[in-house]
Amino acid sequence: MKAGESKFTLGGLTVPEDGTYKVIIYAASGDKRTFRLMVNGEELDELHAFQTGHFHKFQGYEVELDLKAGENTIAVFGYAKSEGLGDTEWMPNFDYIIIPEVTKNVEVRIGAISIE
Repeated sequence: MKAGESKFTLGGLTVPEDGTYKVIIYAASGDKRTFRLMVNGEELDELHAFQTGHFHKFQGYEVELDLKAGENTIAVFGYAKSEGLGDTEWMPNFDYIIIPEVTKNVEVRIGAISIE
């Protein structure tokens, strides 16, 4: 996916209560590539750079996200190289996103995925 042209969205992500949850994004990239996150329609300020050394070597990238009780949506999208991170406008290759148990038992259900 080229930066600014594509994104993917995970919808129907359900958690039992408001809180900060650890989210692990599994991705691969042979060179440093950047992406941004949007949670429930709000773009986060953070810019993430990711490099695993190979385009088929997937690793987990951990972030903490504030999620609300009920359904949530997480979108991942490319970001232009103008921020100075990475030497390309291409996004990493994404595999999947998980939300493991944090400090309490949390059941998370993932609904629809859309790719634009």
